[in-house]
Amino acid sequence: MTSWVRIGTVRSVNPRRREARIAVVPGHAHEFAHAAWLRLLTKQGKALRCRLAGLRDGCGGMLIAEFAAGVPRDSVGAMRGAPVVLAPGETTRPPRDDLRAEHLSGLTVRDENGAELGRVVDAYASPAHAVVCVERPQGGRFLLPVIDEIVVAVDFDTAVLDVKDIGPHRVEAPD
Repeated sequence: MTSWVRIGTVRSVNPRRREARIAVVPGHAHEFAHAAWLRLLTKQGKALRCRLAGLRDGCGGMLIAEFAAGVPRDSVGAMRGAPVVLAPGETTRPPRDDLRAEHLSGLTVRDENGAELGRVVDAYASPAHAVVCVERPQGGRFLLPVIDEIVVAVDFDTAVLDVKDIGPHRVEAPD
């Protein structure tokens, strides 16, 4: 039996249009960037490999998967709640110099002492670098640029973004 790596979960489906809304697991958004196929686990635990016609951003950080005409509508209808998976050897990591906004949502931000500063609740692309919105555990939010002067390490396996002193770069976000 294969041990799968879950990279998303199908939240809702539109069989008529052969579409599924997928909630992406934090740290795995890059896995969908050039996908031509998706693998989903059925309720019986079998892997169903479906050809994609396209992927697009949906509301609320979801992805909309548009399946090819060869994927039966009744199969799309049965996908609700199905995990989207990859085999362990199929997972990839985005290159350190190519950290894009879509890679960062959901990561926990820690300082150089290991203290949790918050969780990335939103990420924005800009021409120069990504910017993340971090929600503190005690409430409130701040914006932080994703630049070499701040980022120490990104661990997608544990969904952690380690940073140096953020003081000069942090911008308090209005509530």
